[in-house]
Amino acid sequence: MVKIKELFVSIVLISLLAGCSTQKQVAKMDSNWKKCISTDTTQRLIFADRFENNENNWKLLHSDNFLVYMTNGVMRFEKSEKNFNQRGCLWLNQPIDSFNTLNDFRISYDARFVKCSDVFNGIDFQWGNANHDLYQLAFTTGGQVSLKRFTMSKESRWSNINTNVLLGLIKEKDFNHVIIYQIGNRCIICINGIEVINTKIERIAGDKIGIQQCLKIIWEMDNLEIRQ
Repeated sequence: MVKIKELFVSIVLISLLAGCSTQKQVAKMDSNWKKCISTDTTQRLIFADRFENNENNWKLLHSDNFLVYMTNGVMRFEKSEKNFNQRGCLWLNQPIDSFNTLNDFRISYDARFVKCSDVFNGIDFQWGNANHDLYQLAFTTGGQVSLKRFTMSKESRWSNINTNVLLGLIKEKDFNHVIIYQIGNRCIICINGIEVINTKIERIAGDKIGIQQCLKIIWEMDNLEIRQ
C-alpha cells in the first residue's frame, strides 16, 4: 500500500511539472518562498534589447525544424518536432561587447510560453563560453528550476549545480521576469520576485549569452538587459 501511495504521488508530481495547461495559471505566493532582495542596481548597463528590430544582429533562423525571428517587439523561438522524434537541439549564442563572465553581473529578461507541445515544457538560457564551458538556467511550466553547467572537456559534459521546485511560480500565459545575479562566488536566480536558487559556483570565462532549444515549444523573450 505504501509503495502504491508513493507511486501515485510521483505520478501527480510529474504531471504538475509537465505540460502547458490550457487554463491560465495564476502564481500564488507560498509563505515558504523567499522574496528576492534587490542588490546594487547602479552597475553599468552594457547591453539592452527590446527586440523592436535586429539592430544587435541576432542569428535569426528559418529551417525545417527551427524558427528564430522577431515579431511584435519580442524574439520568438520555435521547434517543429518533439524531442523524442527529432533529438537535434538549437544552440543560439550572442557575443556581448564588454561582457566578461569572470566578473560580477546581472542579467534580466522576460520569458513567456506561447505554445507547449512536448513531453514536458521548459525554457533554457545560457551564459559563458558557447559550446565549450557555460552555465544554463532552465525552468518548466510546472515550476522546476535548475542550474546546470556544460563543459565540453569533461567526459560527463552536463553537471547539475542546483535544482528547486516551486509549484505555481511560473506563469504559463504571461511573461515571467527572470534575474540572474553572479556576485562573488555565488549565483542567485530570481523569477517573478522570488529567489529560486542561491548557490556557490565556479566562475568561468566567457562573453556570450544564448539559448538552447530541444523541446517542441514556442516561447518569447523580451526586455533583455545585462549590467556589469
